[in-house]
Amino acid sequence: RDTRRMAESRETTVDGVRFGAFAPQGWKMELVGIADAGDKWARCRETALLAEALGYDSIWVYDHFHNVPTPAHEAVFECWTVMAALAEGTSTIRLGQMVSCTSYRPPTLTAKMTASIDVISGGRLEWGVGAGWYDHEYKAYGYEFPAPKVRIGMLREAVEIVTAMWREPDTHYEGRYYKVAGAQCDPKPLQQPRPPVWIGHAVLTVSDLGRSTQWWTGIGMREVERNEHVVVLELRGGTHLV
Repeated sequence: RDTRRMAESRETTVDGVRFGAFAPQGWKMELVGIADAGDKWARCRETALLAEALGYDSIWVYDHFHNVPTPAHEAVFECWTVMAALAEGTSTIRLGQMVSCTSYRPPTLTAKMTASIDVISGGRLEWGVGAGWYDHEYKAYGYEFPAPKVRIGMLREAVEIVTAMWREPDTHYEGRYYKVAGAQCDPKPLQQPRPPVWIGHAVLTVSDLGRSTQWWTGIGMREVERNEHVVVLELRGGTHLV
């Protein structure tokens, strides 16, 4: 297939740079030419296995429910069920989300899900998380769609809760948006001190995420040193780190 030839022609590492690929899960209408739902899933899974066989470092999925640019009643496989299936179906490739939406699941549940995926996959989770933006999905699924400032505040608290639950026996948290009273998360992730965390770039200033964050995502990607105080600003045409 053309996709195989394109993938085989690409180096998977260049001067220490690691390459990943997106699994076709339907969000961008990439499965529209396949009629049967089972065959659509087979294409998604086969792509992940091909990327692994070719030596790609990671495979990624989106966290969306409706197609873009407009909902079209086309298949969109859900992010975290796909992660679980690929965790079992692959053996070496790392598994990421670009990015999981904070508002779609309570952070306590997200902590439990991510820890389980890390164990099931043998320590291959890359946790991507963002504040959310696709208002059509929010409204259709009955989620509140607060102002950007609120969504980013929820993102910050969610990251703090999830990373705390990864390491603490019983997590207590008192925030503006979330409260946790003795939440347990067992088993803990296999990766220590924790799985890598990717923060989706935001339309407002995000500060103090560096205590929990290792990476950020935007037009490009750049490593953020662990425990560093980080401010991420979106500028016209790109995202800037200061």
